[in-house]
Amino acid sequence: MKPFLILLGYSLALYLATLLLIDFEGILLNEMLNEDALELSFKEVQAAIDEMLYWNRFSALFAFLMFTVKCFLVAVVLYAGLFFTDRHKEVRLGTLFGIAVYAEVVFVIAGSSW
Repeated sequence: MKPFLILLGYSLALYLATLLLIDFEGILLNEMLNEDALELSFKEVQAAIDEMLYWNRFSALFAFLMFTVKCFLVAVVLYAGLFFTDRHKEVRLGTLFGIAVYAEVVFVIAGSSW
């Protein structure tokens, strides 16, 4: 259960960081209104921004699912390596999932130090 809480916290932190630090609405508004080839009205641009903001609400859920699937696949690859070395009887897949989650946390910490 602890690895899922770590992934949930990581997903929420990612969502809050993008929500508070990146002005998607302003970026899209400037890009779409300054593009001469598109010739979009303000109402069309506002509708596109509203749709983007609607789906942005679910980005924490999408990130949680993406990280869960990623860590599960890493755990399966690790388990396959243990299987081919005939050591798979000693380790459960859940343990390898926890290791993959902690590895993801280490990658995030190492990436943020740059």
